[in-house]
Amino acid sequence: MALNLRQKQTSLIVRMLNLNQSPSPGGGISSSSSAAAPTTAEGEEVYKILIMDGFCRSILSPLIRVNDLRSHGVTLFFGIDKERQRVPDVPALYFVRPTPENVDRIAADASRALYDSLHLNFSSSLPRPLLDRLASRLVESGAADRVSRVFDQYLEFVSLEDALFSLAQPRTYVHINDPAAGTARSRRSSRGSWAACSACSPRSASCP
Repeated sequence: MALNLRQKQTSLIVRMLNLNQSPSPGGGISSSSSAAAPTTAEGEEVYKILIMDGFCRSILSPLIRVNDLRSHGVTLFFGIDKERQRVPDVPALYFVRPTPENVDRIAADASRALYDSLHLNFSSSLPRPLLDRLASRLVESGAADRVSRVFDQYLEFVSLEDALFSLAQPRTYVHINDPAAGTARSRRSSRGSWAACSACSPRSASCP
């Protein structure tokens, strides 16, 4: 059976949109972007807000339509760098790159009690220094209990076709061959390539 990278990534994103639970009644995960959203024990659909940065928005755009988001209970979606109003009774699903700026914004959102709970999903592994930074800020503001789960999703690539993906990194070839360039871009390219190769056998790590 031929590898369908686009379908595999869609399946992983669908699971993430459903708070990292299987959306299908039988316990398996559907690869369809329109699979049914999970419900509570009382049979009520779980509604949520989606918060993304620009890079993660580019990951979702080729795979998930606005109507698909709604079918997974996503009622609103915002950029993490935009000013947002409080919606205190609804959980927020974050899908962002693991950067100091995003970590600080998440901590600020939690301290302001913008949402009922925060489900954090990083596009690649959250480095230990950034995890400690997030934990420290949450403890300082007394908002640690607002973070429900933290997941490393390993989705840092953009599926353009069934067997074609992009790392969405302009001028990568130039930077790789520039002796004066640092190693940060090379590491990011390696993370994206590894994520695409491992999409068929994901190992998302979570922190309770």
